[in-house]
Amino acid sequence: MNERRRDRRNSVEIPIIVKVGKKAHAVTTANVSFKGLSVRMDEPPPVRNLVQLDIDLPSGRLSGHAMVVHVSDKLVGLEFFGRGMGQEWDDYVQSLGRPSLGPPGAAPHTSSVPPHPVPPHPSVPAPPLPTTPARPVTAPVVSQPTGPRTGPQAFAGAERRRAPRIPLRLELRLRTPRSIHSGFTTEVSMLSAGLLIQDVQATIGEQVIVNLIQPGTSFSFRRDGTIRRTTALEGGWTHLGVEFTALEPMREVLFADFMNVAYATLQGKGG
Repeated sequence: MNERRRDRRNSVEIPIIVKVGKKAHAVTTANVSFKGLSVRMDEPPPVRNLVQLDIDLPSGRLSGHAMVVHVSDKLVGLEFFGRGMGQEWDDYVQSLGRPSLGPPGAAPHTSSVPPHPVPPHPSVPAPPLPTTPARPVTAPVVSQPTGPRTGPQAFAGAERRRAPRIPLRLELRLRTPRSIHSGFTTEVSMLSAGLLIQDVQATIGEQVIVNLIQPGTSFSFRRDGTIRRTTALEGGWTHLGVEFTALEPMREVLFADFMNVAYATLQGKGG
């Protein structure tokens, strides 16, 4: 019941700036929820793009990041990335269902646009992985997931609730109990990652350390995790599904910023 309450969508118009790359779009929301919002845009960004949001609430401006999870005509569904927009946003959304608690004349303005459900995992195919500079060894391309994992090796439910997976090809260093390996990511979220590693011995349930490397720099971000899935590929490569250990709030914010910079850098290299 509580999960359904948190997924409630409210039709309301709020001024918002959606930044797609270096271009800013001034729009208004069509509906909002605790986990995201929908806006109408004349130039909708592609599904799975990471965007920056500046939202003007009566109490002030909030800023954060979101991923495009749905585009229908010019209606764009955005799911917050990382820890969402914070307690101030949660309090605002909660207040929309309790207009009697607000000050006189402060009832939210209801849009004529009906709420449009935003599925957490779009059924459209994932875009191609961003390319990296030529390397001596070329890793195989792994198809991106188009829906939630199922079965005994599925990641935790929180993965589907608040951690959209972004197709992203980053260099990495993987430390297992036996050795250290270089490789690449296939997709990354706040809670998990898909890794391509060559000539690795990996066991489901094994604890590992993943150091993700910022494109074009030597800067890395460490994520501890547990192997949840292994798939053998041609050429001695293995695709690993790693579930990350939860971060403290401040580290989670830093990781969201790290991901945003990495995504923007690779998008720029891809043209």
